[in-house]
Amino acid sequence: MKIILADDHQLILDGLLAVLKRQFPNAIFRGVLNKTELFQSLRKEPYDILIQDLKFGPDNAKDFLVDLREEFPTLKIILLTTVSDSVTIKQLSKKVDGYILKSESLEEIITAVNQVKSGHSYFSKLAEQKMNLL
Repeated sequence: MKIILADDHQLILDGLLAVLKRQFPNAIFRGVLNKTELFQSLRKEPYDILIQDLKFGPDNAKDFLVDLREEFPTLKIILLTTVSDSVTIKQLSKKVDGYILKSESLEEIITAVNQVKSGHSYFSKLAEQKMNLL
């Protein structure tokens, strides 16, 4: 399994990589800090799962999710974000395989990776609650 993490904060990226490497010791990981690096990495070699920050520095991942889907149709996308409004979660739920809020536990990320790699979608409990408000 190959996982690429995309977050514009080095500290978050380093922490996630450290935790996920312990949880998935046989996986291959890469971290990227911007959209250009993300697309270059994905074009260079295939990845199974992308864990993507929604507010991605000067870019908003919501603006390039369609491009990711078109260019990399087998890539599973999990959003990891602070964006918790019901409308956004509901809107993006059709474009991604998972949605987790950064205020939630690391267990949510681990569960999401396990579910998504098994071919299922995963929306954290809080994301599900927010979607059901509409």
